[in-house]
Amino acid sequence: MNKLLVALLGIFLFSSCTEIKLLQNGLVGLGERVQELEMSREMGLIDQDQDGVLDALDQDVNSAPNAAVTSRGVYADTDRDNVPDYKDQEPLTPAGNEVDENGVSVGGSASGSAAVGAPIPSIYFEEGSAALGFSELTKLADVARYMAANPRATVTVIGHANQHGSKEYNQNLSEERAQAVKSCLTKEFFIAEDRIRVQALGETSLLSSISAINRRVDVSVK
Repeated sequence: MNKLLVALLGIFLFSSCTEIKLLQNGLVGLGERVQELEMSREMGLIDQDQDGVLDALDQDVNSAPNAAVTSRGVYADTDRDNVPDYKDQEPLTPAGNEVDENGVSVGGSASGSAAVGAPIPSIYFEEGSAALGFSELTKLADVARYMAANPRATVTVIGHANQHGSKEYNQNLSEERAQAVKSCLTKEFFIAEDRIRVQALGETSLLSSISAINRRVDVSVK
């Protein structure tokens, strides 16, 4: 009987020691993790609001979830009406229009009729490519929101290229870029094809001596 009690006591003590050791190891690991996080914070490697901009560069570390932000981490405002895009119900308000707290034109709202010449940032491409980057998709999302709110609005996408390569090559490349934008608007954002006009200018309408600026598609909403 005594031997059995001694054996049970030994098992109990062994189990307790093992659990204590595991607990100690866990606490040590937790402490190390805390130190890593503190070091990352000090080095500016934390992205507190998970907007894709590190806190060290982020001018607004408490951005709303999934809100579009600029490279500085502040809310994007495409039409510059002082209403951030994530709140803006009319993200492509024509310049000079007075808007309400939701970004909708007041005193002659653009949402009731097509807004002519609404300013939209150009869509840019890599050298020799017609593939859309993610940052360019966010611009097209603004176009899609505007067109959804304005059923009579139409859009013209105008493809361009720089002067690298032959004129024929650049003409075809500008066409591919314009078609890529149209395809994205129709397939990803459900805009009807008959509301989108495609135009390709090749290298005939250079905007700048900077090559990258000419690898673009201009978007005009009417």
